Amino acid sequence: MIQHDLWTRIIKYSQITNIKKILIQYRIHGSNISKTHSKIQKQNSTKIKINQLRNYLNINPTDEEILIHENIHKPNQYEINDFLKKEENWLTNLIEQNQKTKFYNEPEFSQVLSQRWLQICSINSNHNWKIWNKFWKSSLKRKLDLREWETWKLLIRFFFKCFIKKPQK
Repeated sequence: MIQHDLWTRIIKYSQITNIKKILIQYRIHGSNISKTHSKIQKQNSTKIKINQLRNYLNINPTDEEILIHENIHKPNQYEINDFLKKEENWLTNLIEQNQKTKFYNEPEFSQVLSQRWLQICSINSNHNWKIWNKFWKSSLKRKLDLREWETWKLLIRFFFKCFIKKPQK
């Protein structure tokens, strides 16, 4: 968590980027801090994200917007179409705010959010082709980087989740 906060502070003063090459090995076990203090880490992560929204995009999020920002899976209090609409509006708002503040590099920022839109639709598709249509009608899909193999893998998986039913046991 300390690293997350550190990187979000550094980006204010210097450019950073993700590299695809794995540089460290991380040992996972039952007594990792991320396992033993997961609730505190999630709360701290949310605070860091809220600070980023406020300081870098000039967004003071409501409690509902924070819930939408934090979730890829549909929270129980939302119907799926309502949830997807809120997610799409939120991601679009983030892109629009970044166009105003010019804090995050474009087109990378929009591509990351478009990838997230694809993940959200795929995860919540539940063999529903209407969600496939909703994804393709969205302006967010235009920002996808189709040169990336990861994007194609997600699209293929999403397609199969929408149109191919799992066999009954």
